[in-house]
Amino acid sequence: MRISSCDAMNQPVAVDLLNVPYSCDVNILVENMRQYCQCFGLDEDSLKSLAKQVGKSVVELKSVIKSALARDITRDEALKQLSKATGDMMKPKYFISVVPVIGTGIAAKRSYSVTYEMLRRFLEEVAEDAQRVLKKALEGAENNR
Repeated sequence: MRISSCDAMNQPVAVDLLNVPYSCDVNILVENMRQYCQCFGLDEDSLKSLAKQVGKSVVELKSVIKSALARDITRDEALKQLSKATGDMMKPKYFISVVPVIGTGIAAKRSYSVTYEMLRRFLEEVAEDAQRVLKKALEGAENNR
């Protein structure tokens, strides 16, 4: 996998996954994933608030979070997830080199597919983590009534 660096203007990062050009602004993905975690209540502030309400520690609530990205959303982790999301979607560079004009369209479609698949998996994991956190938060609550 070859990754070109992002310039100071936060331009898209080009990632070459299995010899198929893939262009994606990883910074935008990371920011959106952080917002998803916030919406599901998995960000630091939400976890602190929940922990205070239920009388548990943030560490205890975080202990049930399984998604690596939900725990630590970084560019490197996002790039790993993009690589994972490619799976068998990516075909050899041959398609693009044989038909350059159509190849660009194929590359764009594959870039969309990879990004979609990564975000779909991420949302599933975050939703499951949110359920686990809420179960952990409510553990023992019925005994306190």
